[in-house]
Amino acid sequence: MKEEKILTFRTCKEGFEKLVSEWKCEYKYREVKKFWESRLLKNWKPKNFDKVFIINWYKSDSPKAILEFWWIVWTENYNWKNCFKIKLWKIIEIQNYFKI
Repeated sequence: MKEEKILTFRTCKEGFEKLVSEWKCEYKYREVKKFWESRLLKNWKPKNFDKVFIINWYKSDSPKAILEFWWIVWTENYNWKNCFKIKLWKIIEIQNYFKI
């Protein structure tokens, strides 16, 4: 069985709550920097991922949304910055999320 390729993003509480409550097919943007190049590219081509984890904070029991990965656009101008554009498709599962 092949190992799944997972891309992980961290977000604040407000960002996570917005993601969960207002979900629609959406894009995430990450500024083109060495860190994101190493995470998103291989041999200057976009990597393919099986799933995307969006996690609220850094604790092991933090709320987590598992989403279906769609594709990465090499670069695009977003908020006057050169960014990678990552398309996320649908929410597969939400873990450890208890809205008060």
